[in-house]
Amino acid sequence: MAYSENELLNKDMDWFVKISPYYIHAASAGGMVPTVIYENDKKNKLLTQTIKRLPFLFKEEEIGINPFLRQILHLEEQQKELSFILDSCNISYENNPIDTYIKRIYCYSFIKFARKGFFSFDKTNINNFEDAKYHLVAWPCKTTDLELSMPTCSPLKELDIIKIYRETNKEIEPLKREKYTIELVNLVNNLSF
Repeated sequence: MAYSENELLNKDMDWFVKISPYYIHAASAGGMVPTVIYENDKKNKLLTQTIKRLPFLFKEEEIGINPFLRQILHLEEQQKELSFILDSCNISYENNPIDTYIKRIYCYSFIKFARKGFFSFDKTNINNFEDAKYHLVAWPCKTTDLELSMPTCSPLKELDIIKIYRETNKEIEPLKREKYTIELVNLVNNLSF
């Protein structure tokens, strides 16, 4: 059975695929999902429940965080709002509300999926349902093999973005916004499962 249009538009759904050797998690933010997910709502819901019950395989310090989230999310423009959010949640941020917001609030669920072995993506343009761009938020610094029944396809050159993030250090010059994102939905739709 397929997801309804209402579900797609109104839910921040977690969806999962394996693009060998990478296990991918993505949060839809009320946007499009790949056809293999859209047409199999029961399987995706069951897989989501199974994954949420998995134990952590990695410590938090073994997780990479995208160093360009400030630019991707345009957080410099929202510093006052972020300070208000952190104050409302009683989260101490000393002098850097943006970094505190990224680590303690925004990345929280993505880090959880990365600790379970997933490369965790978020939808980039949340106000545009049809925009298929996602950005990598968090990932395990080591690969693992999970025993999960999930949509799987063969290796893909386009996922070199993962290698770029894994090999990136903080000294790299910031890239343009387009370089941060990947058309993940379109990419998955063009694969054979």
